[in-house]
Amino acid sequence: MKAHQAQYVPGLDLLRFFAACIVMVFHLAFWSWAFPAGQIALASHGVANFQDWDTFAPFGWAGVQIFFVISGFVIVVSAERSSAYKFFVSRFTRLVPAVWICATIALLAWLLVDAGMRPLSLFAMYVRSVAFFPTGAWIDSVYWTLGVEICFYALMLILLLIDRQRWIKPVMCTIGLISTLFWIGYTVAAQDKHSAMFELFSSVQWSRLAQLLLIQHGVFFAFGVLLWSHFLKD
Repeated sequence: MKAHQAQYVPGLDLLRFFAACIVMVFHLAFWSWAFPAGQIALASHGVANFQDWDTFAPFGWAGVQIFFVISGFVIVVSAERSSAYKFFVSRFTRLVPAVWICATIALLAWLLVDAGMRPLSLFAMYVRSVAFFPTGAWIDSVYWTLGVEICFYALMLILLLIDRQRWIKPVMCTIGLISTLFWIGYTVAAQDKHSAMFELFSSVQWSRLAQLLLIQHGVFFAFGVLLWSHFLKD
């Protein structure tokens, strides 16, 4: 299927819905009790406790990676035929209002459930969320993905600004290779979890800077770009 024949990909919205569902199950049926100090556990007062689902709920984290693959695919479709200005406006209008609305709903929910959070702390998290601060704490912990997504958007915008759309695939392949090598190294280092090498890779795994540089998740965006290159690119 070529780009000039169709921009809509059948099944993509269904895949988005599936990814959203398994992420929701992960948070409500696993993270809520596995991480009792987390926001979901605090906000739900322990009501969201579905430990009987532990055979499959822990794997719902994969939904986030599915979203990153989808993003790699659809964002490059958008960037391919857009000017830098149009690309920026499209991302801004799709992302910013949704984030502001959802963050406001989350703030109201926190105030209603009386989870013991100080109003000043909640307001600070709210401001960080609506201002798109790259580091937390946010009004909803899942906002960590926004910074990663925005860094990918920014990379696409830079390539558009310098009129180098043809660089999208090689740049993303390079990022994907770096990300893949990181995970290979992490897997090898994890064979000895007491080694200095594993400590190094673990520190990178949980580093916010490494996330924003797409070291952990670049491989998923790159895979989406490769799918675009194979199925839609002229």
